[in-house]
Amino acid sequence: MPLYLVHEDSKQAPNGVRVLYDVSSPYVAGSVRVFRNGQLEIKRFSGSGFTEVPPKRIRFNTAPETGDHITFQYRVSV
Repeated sequence: MPLYLVHEDSKQAPNGVRVLYDVSSPYVAGSVRVFRNGQLEIKRFSGSGFTEVPPKRIRFNTAPETGDHITFQYRVSV
């Protein structure tokens, strides 16, 4: 089954409170990379980072601030 890389901006606006964000397509577990203001977030790092909540959700450990630019990169299988 081929895997395709998806790169997309967050559709939900960061507001300093929101920690759950949805991506457009179900991702392959373990393939998600998250960028906050261009900086790679470290998965499951204490105090920052994120966890995957399959099939299409990401949970930040610390809510992104208003004005932060959030980008997701992940693999989908088709």
